[in-house]
Amino acid sequence: NCCGYGFALGDAPDRAMCMAVLEAALAAGHPLAPRIREVLEKEALALAERKKREAALIDRTRVNFETMEG
Repeated sequence: NCCGYGFALGDAPDRAMCMAVLEAALAAGHPLAPRIREVLEKEALALAERKKREAALIDRTRVNFETMEG
């Protein structure tokens, strides 16, 4: 018997439940735990890459304002 915890922002009880089930499976050493870790790591890398691309797009629109004294 193993417990898992899942938290999701907003009204997303299904997402929170899925997170809790995955956490419990990993903690319990379920036979699919290695595959679950593999998929989660792959998704984490994809998310990091997406955030990196978005940051690069935002940086292109950044404006520098210099204060003029005098």
